[in-house]
Amino acid sequence: MDFFYQQLSESYSLATAVQQAQKRLRTLTTNEVLERLDNVLRERGLHVEAVKSDRKYISENFEADECPYSDPFYGAAFCVLGSDLSTKSFVDPQSQK
Repeated sequence: MDFFYQQLSESYSLATAVQQAQKRLRTLTTNEVLERLDNVLRERGLHVEAVKSDRKYISENFEADECPYSDPFYGAAFCVLGSDLSTKSFVDPQSQK
């Protein structure tokens, strides 16, 4: 989701931001996914077992340069309903902290 909000902040249209987020998810390599999971654990001080088990599953079942989320199934969660509104009406939830 952070990539989606980054695209919105760069003045991409809502539809383009969703499309770019879907594309980014499909092209994330195993190493990039593991790095992002490690960052979430480190930055947020989380020791969530679900994140740890996801990390273990990904590291054991995919090669370093494989794209574990390349199937369109994973990108289907990103969808836009309604009209493509101005990005000025959207706020990054991370910036609210």
